[in-house]
Amino acid sequence: MRRNRKILLSLAAVVVASAVVYVCLLEYQHRIDPVEISKHRSIIESLFETYPDTRLDIFSKGYLASNGTLYAVTEPWNIGRKWFVASYGGAERAPFDGEDHFCWVVQWRAPYKEGIKNSIWVFVDRDTLEVLSVWKDIDT
Repeated sequence: MRRNRKILLSLAAVVVASAVVYVCLLEYQHRIDPVEISKHRSIIESLFETYPDTRLDIFSKGYLASNGTLYAVTEPWNIGRKWFVASYGGAERAPFDGEDHFCWVVQWRAPYKEGIKNSIWVFVDRDTLEVLSVWKDIDT
């Protein structure tokens, strides 16, 4: 009787552990990543419609300050130097909520044609995965 109880408890522990691992794997597989989030912004979809050969140019970590200044981020999420696009900063490029954020920096770039720039930067919050700001670098 005691032996059967030990076997049942061991079997129950294995089943519970397997269920936990299974749920974790499902959650990981279905997690939305920053690139996919940025891809579904209407402005990015429009860029793909106009320029089907648009490609992901940059996918990196960043720190977007409330004044629109972008800083590079090193491992593990430490603020580094101003990013090369920091000169593009300004109120119009600040996060929508006016706060500082660690974020994912996603840049989509259409091929340059006749000197025309077509790139869009999308900033996705590291923690909430919400879009913080969208910077357009487009010549029309």
